[in-house]
Amino acid sequence: MFDLKTARRALWEHASQVKYENANGQDYYNFNLKLAQVLEIFFSIGTWKDGWKRATLTASFSEGIGTTITLPRGFATLESYEPVPGCPFPIYSRFHEMFSTCCVSSNGGTKPDTDCWGCGSAAKVYNDAAQTFVIPSGTFRLRFLTTNLEVEPSGEMPSLTLMGGLDQDGNEIFSVTQRDFTDDMTIPQQYTQVPFIQKTVTNEPVYVYAVDVVTADQTLIAVYAPGETTPAYRQYLVTGLKDGDTVSCICKMQMVIPVADNDIVFPNHLGALTLGLQAIQYRNVNDPTRYAEAMGPNYPLLKDRAPWGAIDLLDAELASLQVAELPGFNVSPNFGAGSIPNLI
Repeated sequence: MFDLKTARRALWEHASQVKYENANGQDYYNFNLKLAQVLEIFFSIGTWKDGWKRATLTASFSEGIGTTITLPRGFATLESYEPVPGCPFPIYSRFHEMFSTCCVSSNGGTKPDTDCWGCGSAAKVYNDAAQTFVIPSGTFRLRFLTTNLEVEPSGEMPSLTLMGGLDQDGNEIFSVTQRDFTDDMTIPQQYTQVPFIQKTVTNEPVYVYAVDVVTADQTLIAVYAPGETTPAYRQYLVTGLKDGDTVSCICKMQMVIPVADNDIVFPNHLGALTLGLQAIQYRNVNDPTRYAEAMGPNYPLLKDRAPWGAIDLLDAELASLQVAELPGFNVSPNFGAGSIPNLI
């Protein structure tokens, strides 16, 4: 796996007319921008080698909602999940809403049944932009903890903005709360639904707690990375699990644009990245034909003399891995063609 610094040195001539030795900060920025465009196209078209990861997550139950699984930063979608140990449960898309909320009754009709979702255990998207891993219940205040706060170059402190949410009576909040960060601060406003949260860049992670106004019990509901300014995670409503269950999940990686020299470039394929950058160059000079040839897919294995494009290389790499994972198949000599040495 190579990082942005390695990729920039190896791919520079395919994205810039300036010699690498003479490049300045603006030239680096222009290269990173073109590389980001290539990666965005790759992620939009398909899922490539190393695009799926297994994550171990914890299910959380919320009163009035049910049990949810929330994907942490770095993951885009959930393909399947299984209790540890257990068996895989499928993931429902929004096109399966009817089947995921109704079951067939004995008289042939349908009836709502949130416990079965058609197959007994499944999941469907509950929130595309959840900001907490645990959905707090009851009436609560929000507490934020962090460390190593520093004044920004502009002279301002890192800040926090809260918008919307529901108050202690269940009414929508229309006011906006903006506070400068302190190491430990609790927002006086009482909530029954978490507001929309934005923050500026901090030096250390920010821990978010829901503090029950009656019992004063504190529940950790989120941890925001220093660079996260508008946290957003995909959250799934699941069945077959209870609060605190550990689940093994197959997740698709989220597109993360490399910005620091040690950030990993994904997909990690120099040939595809080279052709992708060439394609961006052709697109910038309004040459759609050469852009299509360089980016692909051109299907060179199916079309005579078709050139290999960036997508074709990624497809071929993925196909080679899929073939390698096929189980062996043996035919007994007593059946079918097993006793015939050669087939013409």
